[in-house]
Amino acid sequence: MLLISTIIIYKFPQKSWEEVKQMLGITDLTQTRVYQEGKQEGLQEGLQEGQLRAKLEMISRLFSVGMNAEQIVQITGLEMTQVQEIITSLEDN
Repeated sequence: MLLISTIIIYKFPQKSWEEVKQMLGITDLTQTRVYQEGKQEGLQEGLQEGQLRAKLEMISRLFSVGMNAEQIVQITGLEMTQVQEIITSLEDN
């Protein structure tokens, strides 16, 4: 959505947002297919980012209860390099 707005703003720098909406025949931008697809894409990306954050936070908890890197990889499904990098940073602190 932001990309589309930015393109329109640059394409019609002298027009107001209302004028652009009127020109394009847009009454409710949230009902357009582009908006809906962008919203769904954003939700998917947000969900994936949230899941990754949760797994990364889980590494410190699992490590603190005595699990090794291989066990943590099996539980989280993350790459060994990711797990080892976080464990190394935990050991340094």
